[in-house]
Amino acid sequence: LIYFPLFYISKEAIYSGLNADQRALSQVTQDALVKYKTNLVEDTISCCKVWFPLNVINFTFLPLHWRQPFLSGAGLIWVFILSLSRGNENKGKALREESSSPMVLCEEPSSSALVPSAPAM
Repeated sequence: LIYFPLFYISKEAIYSGLNADQRALSQVTQDALVKYKTNLVEDTISCCKVWFPLNVINFTFLPLHWRQPFLSGAGLIWVFILSLSRGNENKGKALREESSSPMVLCEEPSSSALVPSAPAM
């Protein structure tokens, strides 16, 4: 109930930068909640697919002293997976558009850049 809205608000705030020249916090929050509502069903299903089996394993097979480290590690991996799946959509679109144009990996330096300049006398 609280996790996904906070995740989307944090992600949106980080990607927007929250500088004075950029969007206000209320606009960031509003945009984040729109994305949250759009992805709610898919995220909830993914969450259940991951956490239900992990909790069964945790509370059925693991001894008491391994339960907390197991869930902490699983939580870290879950956030990593969620961040990868819900990364910056605008950046992904920009990368796809750039990939359709020819790429220049590096430019050859001009010959004057390779020759050191003589000291002034």
